[in-house]
Amino acid sequence: MVAQPTNLLEIRAFLQAQAPFLAEREGLSSGHDDLDRLLSGGFPRGGLVVLSGLSGAGRMSVAAGVLAEETKAGRPVAWIDGRGTLYPPALASLGVAPERLLMVRGAKERSVYAAEQVIDSGAFRVVVASGLDGWLTATRARRLQTAAEGARVAALLLLEPPAAAQLQNVALRLGLTRRKSAIQVEVEKDRAGRATGRRIILPQSMAA
Repeated sequence: MVAQPTNLLEIRAFLQAQAPFLAEREGLSSGHDDLDRLLSGGFPRGGLVVLSGLSGAGRMSVAAGVLAEETKAGRPVAWIDGRGTLYPPALASLGVAPERLLMVRGAKERSVYAAEQVIDSGAFRVVVASGLDGWLTATRARRLQTAAEGARVAALLLLEPPAAAQLQNVALRLGLTRRKSAIQVEVEKDRAGRATGRRIILPQSMAA
């Protein structure tokens, strides 16, 4: 019989032992305090996070914010570049340390396979993948989700709205829209049920 927790410290220890996913819900910092508060602590680990929006909506900027926080802490990060269009100096200008960035460029559906392998390696707390829109089937998305859950990784997928809408089994989906020199972020889906439907405007410094 498991003893029932009676105070906050015991509750935290209980969650860490019995439900590690819940215990780590605070997630990874986005690099922006208001966005972290909106997401109840940042991007969740152990699941797929979809950043949905048209080209130029600010998806790269938001993803780069997470990577920048990780590299500041001395941890490695990875980006799967499915279209071969990622410009590393742009990430550096947003605070990502190039020496801690693994960039993988695949070809067509091989990019999805590469993303699965990098996520499943467990070498990174956060992995970003872009340019997978035409190759991310429901089956492949489930494989990415399984890998992210198993390795406790926040897997950020940058997708156009049509591809993003087809993915149902995700931990978090954010819809991004350019508003002049700022970014509007709307929580379209939150598996934890805390922030769905809420919006925030990120300032000009985040909208590069």
